[in-house]
Amino acid sequence: METSNYKINIIIYLNNKIKLKNILFNKIKIFYIFMEEEFIKYGLINNIEGNYDTAIEQFTKAITKNEQSYKGYLYRASAYTNKGEYNKALNDFEKAEKLRNEDDEFYYLRGKAYFYNQNFNNAKSDFEKALTINSINEENKENINKLLTFLID
Repeated sequence: METSNYKINIIIYLNNKIKLKNILFNKIKIFYIFMEEEFIKYGLINNIEGNYDTAIEQFTKAITKNEQSYKGYLYRASAYTNKGEYNKALNDFEKAEKLRNEDDEFYYLRGKAYFYNQNFNNAKSDFEKALTINSINEENKENINKLLTFLID
């Protein structure tokens, strides 16, 4: 009888340790997600303000926290585009596309990188894809239509 109580106590003890490890793992995961979002937020602010190197650094930190950071790759690519480093931008767009690509912002931003890199056929294709997505925002839609008019003329 004592042996079976001992075994039960060991099972309960191990089960509690596993639960504790899972709780700690989830808290660490939540912390990393929080940090990723903070780096992205500060990266966006710096990108808007024209501080592209700082923005790229912030997006890189987000990617370091989460290698599957779609927004990290997407927005770092945008910062590279704004900085004129189109090949680096297109490399990050490729990584973002592997993570998720049914996003008008993705096609709009990658289209801009193609456009500024004078790859007009790919730019036109991405702009047209962006326009087919229902969630496209009006500002992007207006900018795409202007760029498409330029490409067609």
